[in-house]
Amino acid sequence: MVFCLLKGARIIIALLSKNISNFFVINNIIPREDIEVYEYSLGLLFSTILNTGAVLAISIATGTFFETVLFLIGFITLRTATGGFHAKNHFRCFVIFIATYLTFLAALFFTPAIWQLPLIYIFAAISSASIVLFAPIENKNKPLSEKEFVLFRRKSRINLAILLSIVIVLCLVLPEKEPAFAMMLGIFAVSCSILVSTINSIFNSGIGK
Repeated sequence: MVFCLLKGARIIIALLSKNISNFFVINNIIPREDIEVYEYSLGLLFSTILNTGAVLAISIATGTFFETVLFLIGFITLRTATGGFHAKNHFRCFVIFIATYLTFLAALFFTPAIWQLPLIYIFAAISSASIVLFAPIENKNKPLSEKEFVLFRRKSRINLAILLSIVIVLCLVLPEKEPAFAMMLGIFAVSCSILVSTINSIFNSGIGK
């Protein structure tokens, strides 16, 4: 049943993106040669709305709305600057994001409180190293110019510094470490995406040779 719903959502997103793009072309809002770019961008927009809606619905059902907001702040703030692993289509992107979020919930529910602070330190170190060394990750559908690469590299490091500062403040101000742990998991999820994308790129380069 869940698979059928997801497949139906994928079809609806594809149809909406195509129909809206065609409408823009017919009404001379965009040139015909740009229709594929707009279809992709609209699909990404609708998928993002679907992702966010699904995650917020799950968070309300599980009583983790506040922690989920902190996770999303950490994840989205970094991801927009660093890039990361990109699925082949929006449907796979949705599935991967939901799987990532469910992994976050599992970590939140099953990690003992006494382990949360040490894990925050470990995840912060791994995330900092991966972002400083490898970010930003280019999307093959939207390659970065040299100027953009430098800009996003600086932005990714600034965003990381701001987020880690917030995590530190949460650790110092709140007796419970769960809120800080939730945001750190969002940051760590992005760093894992960066590492997967980097390893995948190295692997593909090796095959190409």
